[in-house]
Amino acid sequence: MELDLLLKQEYFVQMEKLQYFSISKTVLVPEGCRYVSFKRCQSIDKATTAGHERKIRRLEKRAKSRGEPFDPSSFTPKEHTVLSHYHSLEEFSSKTNNNFRLNVRMFSEQHNEGDSVFSSYGLSNSEHFLQPVPLI
Repeated sequence: MELDLLLKQEYFVQMEKLQYFSISKTVLVPEGCRYVSFKRCQSIDKATTAGHERKIRRLEKRAKSRGEPFDPSSFTPKEHTVLSHYHSLEEFSSKTNNNFRLNVRMFSEQHNEGDSVFSSYGLSNSEHFLQPVPLI
């Protein structure tokens, strides 16, 4: 069953271990319930100090490759950034052998149709944009 595979995704396993939610037995979805999707939100990383430092390193590398001078002091981070509620999990990339933050946000959905294709983390993604699940 596809739902059993989804529940084995690392995100859901970690969230249950952290007791952010519990996974109950499978039941029929009640009529009129709200649907949501859970999506990775990489823009949150860009708002952090580490994200700003990555941007400066990338800009410096590009300037050097063009033979231009680079002044990092001209790129100051925003003083305040307001972010909507999100969950952040530390993950390990076997591809790069590095740890990274997996930031996940919940989005309310108007429609409950989807093709039940989720990312390797069990999340909706841009390739398969609308993957709603009932919020029970």
